[in-house]
Amino acid sequence: MDPHRQRTRKRRSDPSIVAFIQRKRIEGWSISRIREGLESPNSGYQELPGGLPGERTIRDIAGEVAAQDRSGPWTLKADQTGRADLVLPALAAAKEITSSLRTQVTNDEARWIALLRQGAPSLPPDEAWKMARRCIAAEQKGEPPPELEEWLAFELWTPGGIERWADVIKASARGRGWRDPSQPAAQVKHEEDQG
Repeated sequence: MDPHRQRTRKRRSDPSIVAFIQRKRIEGWSISRIREGLESPNSGYQELPGGLPGERTIRDIAGEVAAQDRSGPWTLKADQTGRADLVLPALAAAKEITSSLRTQVTNDEARWIALLRQGAPSLPPDEAWKMARRCIAAEQKGEPPPELEEWLAFELWTPGGIERWADVIKASARGRGWRDPSQPAAQVKHEEDQG
């Protein structure tokens, strides 16, 4: 591999860290406050392989949610999602998260919210709105939404999902692959010792 290309390759941050940074940016946190949140002893992010991102990386990740959505305000009367039941709770969540700075969701946000909540029924409305913002920002850059399927599949909005994801990352860092969460950890340890 060309050494110059290796130097310029961007380091991938753990998806749970990316989600945390973008979620907090959407909630209005400053870059320094986000950094403090990641460094907090209770966050658990320090234990993930690869360490915490630097301030420049945090700024880059936070910038991904700064999309300018010009799709227009979503209204119940003009709903095109067919799932207003999934969008309305997210509208309430957006108002709560932003202390009513956001009084509406956009048509693009509504489209993503409906899609996300249909794909992951346990996804809370507030997390759906935050992820919708990330997806719109990615679309505007012509990129796929960041780790969307992993985020949904592992339910990274839950402590259990973050723990499962951390297990996967740790296992892959050890070169052992993914551990089936339905398999008892003691059995996995025994098989590793035998192997």
